[in-house]
Amino acid sequence: MKAKTRYGITGLQILAVCFAAVPPIGGGNPLEGLSPLPPSGSFRATLSLHVHTRRWDRNMTLELLRGKGGETLAHVLSPEKDAGRKTLITSKGIWSYFPGIDRILRIPRSMLSHSWLGTHLSHGDLWGGSAPAGAFEILESREIRLNGVRERETVVLARPDAAVSWSRVVLRARLPDSVPLRADFYDRKDRAVRRLTFHDPGNWNGWTIPSRVRLVPSNRPDEFTELRLLDLQPDLNLPADRFEKGRLREAMSP
Repeated sequence: MKAKTRYGITGLQILAVCFAAVPPIGGGNPLEGLSPLPPSGSFRATLSLHVHTRRWDRNMTLELLRGKGGETLAHVLSPEKDAGRKTLITSKGIWSYFPGIDRILRIPRSMLSHSWLGTHLSHGDLWGGSAPAGAFEILESREIRLNGVRERETVVLARPDAAVSWSRVVLRARLPDSVPLRADFYDRKDRAVRRLTFHDPGNWNGWTIPSRVRLVPSNRPDEFTELRLLDLQPDLNLPADRFEKGRLREAMSP
């Protein structure tokens, strides 16, 4: 079977659970590949998460479910002190479940910029609804050659009146298979804010996708958040009601 590649001009956000936000363009995103996950369909994935800062390091293991409609449910498996925490992401919003106090909280827009699980990712990065459709457009897309290697560079530009954080995003993918390599994000003053890099591409159940993604903030280049894909089970028949906030207290089995 021919391996499917991870690039296209159709809808995705960087999901960051794997997750860092590439902004939507007219209801879609320019790079259907900024996550070590399949671009469509339902699946279950297991990921390791490593956060490195100047003061501490943090390691977690996550289980991720995605429904056919793009709904996403992230569940912390370890360490023990965080186990059971969940994040639900739908088109209507984002919710967190805290098992220690047995509470489900909706994340308000005023808190979308807050860190998710202590990473360099914000809740707004996880939720594509925080950027309006049509806020971004592709400025240019061209083939380049670096050290004899062919790549595709795509520049995504924010519309002047769009209420978004990024002024532009520069995306690079290798050719001819269009596996993502790098995404650079710039703020409204055109200053570099973060870099997302993709590593260790491999064939996961027919998908050619990066197995490791690293996010580095430009103002703290010695820090990073890294996600690594450990297991992937695609094409699961997950019921739509599995992604209702009222079920966040339940175990993760479909």
